[in-house]
Amino acid sequence: SEAAEPFGLFYAPDPSSQPACTIGGNLAENSGGPRCLAYGVTSNHARRLRVVLADGSEAELSAAPDPLGYDLVGLFVGSEGTLGVAVEAEVRLLRRPEAVRTLRATFPGVPLAAEAVNRVLLAGIRPIALELMDRSTLDAVGQAFGQSIPPEVRALLIAEVAGLEEEAEWAAGVCRTIFAESGALEGELAATSQERDRLWQMRKRARGALGRLAPNYYVHDITVPRHTLPAVLAQVEAIGREYGLQMATYLHAGDGNLHPNILFDARQPGVFERVLAAGEAILSLAVEAGGTLSGEHGIGLEKRDYLGLIFTEADLEAMRKVKRAFDPAGRFNPGKALPQPGICREVRPGLKGRVPKGEPAAEVGLEG
Repeated sequence: SEAAEPFGLFYAPDPSSQPACTIGGNLAENSGGPRCLAYGVTSNHARRLRVVLADGSEAELSAAPDPLGYDLVGLFVGSEGTLGVAVEAEVRLLRRPEAVRTLRATFPGVPLAAEAVNRVLLAGIRPIALELMDRSTLDAVGQAFGQSIPPEVRALLIAEVAGLEEEAEWAAGVCRTIFAESGALEGELAATSQERDRLWQMRKRARGALGRLAPNYYVHDITVPRHTLPAVLAQVEAIGREYGLQMATYLHAGDGNLHPNILFDARQPGVFERVLAAGEAILSLAVEAGGTLSGEHGIGLEKRDYLGLIFTEADLEAMRKVKRAFDPAGRFNPGKALPQPGICREVRPGLKGRVPKGEPAAEVGLEG
């Protein structure tokens, strides 16, 4: 994006790990970021790859320009290094929009902010990004940047819209109206690029700031249908209370991609068991809500044995055959991303409709 900027162009995918990540890693994980709501993820912008295969040979993979032939680029992107190693990539660049507007709004509750997200999209607005942070995340960011967060603020929503000057102004105005009607405590429209950078800094450095709240954290990456966000967010908090663990959640709210962080101190005896049980409950919650196990962080080893929650054994065997076609000896990332036959976990019995002790069903149910 920096190299393309003088030409009025930019590369759309924008993972929050921009300062550290690489294009090769983005290809392996099919990385997204806040802007994926409007522009899509890495696979939508990769046109051609040069890859090294398991036998040491190189191959050129191209995205199919028409219905004829296989889209091998689409197959390779997101394969988590199990099919080969990308050493060169041709990516699609986009023209910079004429105008960009970034807004911030605070809310007295996470469900109200989540409802505002749904109302923006139902109004026909297609923002570049809609990002939400809960109170725990705001506490961490506030400590990191020396900002005082008023006690009544329980959630912060960042929206960014773009297009022609008139289009961006109209969309920003609609968003501000919807936020106010949804119960926002206050709002702010960034007037300069410096103010935009300040707002985004709060979001993009949120994960690193969590170290101020606890010495360890376990981040998840579930994705659920947008209309279930208020209920799912309430259930995530309930899971934290059930297992006696603090949660800090931020999310790409526009496409339903949540990052619940389980905060803990690894020095406490028995804490790992509670952390892993809470993590498993979060994964099962996503599936029960009609979602999936990962939005952008991949499967790796951590979630490999939970794929049975989503896929049948026939589905998984079809994927293994693709892996063997590229890598017959299993040299690339052995054991990653795909479980061995017969070791997939089953869905935790009894989670559907399960209400943690002391929690009213109306607060945590997924119905409706």
